[in-house]
Amino acid sequence: MKLKTRMILCSIGSLVFLIGCNTNDDANMLETAPLVFDGDLNSDTAKLEALFNEIVSMAGSEVCSDSKEWLSTPFGYRSCGGIAPAGYLAYSKKINVDAFLEKVAVYRVSQKRLNEKWQLVSTCELIQEPKGIRCEDGAAVLEY
Repeated sequence: MKLKTRMILCSIGSLVFLIGCNTNDDANMLETAPLVFDGDLNSDTAKLEALFNEIVSMAGSEVCSDSKEWLSTPFGYRSCGGIAPAGYLAYSKKINVDAFLEKVAVYRVSQKRLNEKWQLVSTCELIQEPKGIRCEDGAAVLEY
């Protein structure tokens, strides 16, 4: 009888543990929902590209005259490479940073979901984090 009780308790404990594990992605940490991909590959990719264009537009909306006013952030998701980003973007501290970083997070989760839905693959390389930023002709340039 004790063995049966132990097995039941172990089963319940294991179930609680498995339910509590976060096997999704970073979507639960977002304030904005990730993109919904309900079309074909071309339309789904177009949605993701439109979001990326918004991000790039926000990132480049300020003129770079002082590199100390700029930061960088990883963006995107490589389907080969685990948590490795697709790249890095420079952005000004003068923009709405919270809104910008939220869009970057939505893009990352959305790109991961697109890769999974369409079984997309990428090169297996680790993009190095930039060591700095310099201003060149009014644009922020990442230094590696």
